[in-house]
Amino acid sequence: MGRITALQMPCSSGTVTCEKARKAICSPALVLAVLVGIVLMIATWQIGASMHDHEADELQQAFEAEAASRLAATLGGIMSAEGSMGSFAEVFLDRHNHTQPLTTHSFNVAAARYTKFGHVVASNHPAHVLVTRAVRPEERTAWEAAFGRPIGTSEEGVFTEPLSVAGAYHPVVHAYPPSDVRKYVGLGAGSLPNVDRTLMQLAIDSGRTMATPVSEWVDGTIGITFYSPVGAGTNVGCVLTFTPVAFMSEQLRSYDPSRVVSTVVDVTDRSPFAVHTEPPLDESAVVQLAAAVIPVGARLWRFAFSTSHDVIHSTAVHTHVETLYILGFVASAAAGVLVYMLVTAAVQRHEKRLKNLSTSVAANTHARMLNFIN
Repeated sequence: MGRITALQMPCSSGTVTCEKARKAICSPALVLAVLVGIVLMIATWQIGASMHDHEADELQQAFEAEAASRLAATLGGIMSAEGSMGSFAEVFLDRHNHTQPLTTHSFNVAAARYTKFGHVVASNHPAHVLVTRAVRPEERTAWEAAFGRPIGTSEEGVFTEPLSVAGAYHPVVHAYPPSDVRKYVGLGAGSLPNVDRTLMQLAIDSGRTMATPVSEWVDGTIGITFYSPVGAGTNVGCVLTFTPVAFMSEQLRSYDPSRVVSTVVDVTDRSPFAVHTEPPLDESAVVQLAAAVIPVGARLWRFAFSTSHDVIHSTAVHTHVETLYILGFVASAAAGVLVYMLVTAAVQRHEKRLKNLSTSVAANTHARMLNFIN
């Protein structure tokens, strides 16, 4: 059964109350008042939506400006860290003691200072630092005599046949942390597992720091190895710094994890590799804030900050829009009431004029009829 509308309300035949109700509901004044209220509410909603979009656009621009500033600081830190590798390698320039360019204590102090950059806990500092010196084949006998044991022999007495790099052996003469000394000092760097001899040679030949893709270190830890050349001419070597991914992720984490996501992708090769990623903030569309590609150890890394559509719109200030909606509702209701009152008053005046006119016409007609009869 259909619902009973106001026009179908049961009532006594000919009752004045029912008739008045029908007339009130169907009156032009009420219809016009409702239409005016609806139009004003729609206009208010459109203006409010426009204001919200404008606030969201301004907020996104603010997000982008902050992200660009943070990205510049991050890239500056990364470039400074890479530069520090070359600076650290320069510690060994012009040191003609090929078997121990620094005392163990001095090296440990320098390496500790070198590894303590950034804002992370000690466990995430570069995990391994090795310093090598080039020993040409004709120098091997004299070098081994000065060093005290054959190249390829560690302090633990383990011997591994050394492999040459760029026509020379590269025994490890210093290692950090101190726990690495017994494992690596004396071994040929070229014979260490996962040491890229080609990249190491390229670093020495070019005089530039080189970096591997993300790969495993000797102990199976995932990270990146940087090769920084030492010296020039015949007095050369290399500083190998292995940096775990955990360290880089800590350095590259978002400055505002609840609202901004950071990503770092190695785009050097045909297949990009994610060096650092963070999960998406939500399921809404991704909004890119700032991005840049810079060379890191002769590889190309793309740094990016992004947020989401929902984060921007939920962060936008709603106070002005909510106030507008409240005022718009009140104004719409007031306008509707005013229109109803004005139209009702006009209709009443019109009905009164018509009533007066009909009374006057009836009186005149009655008078003429009396005159005619008489």
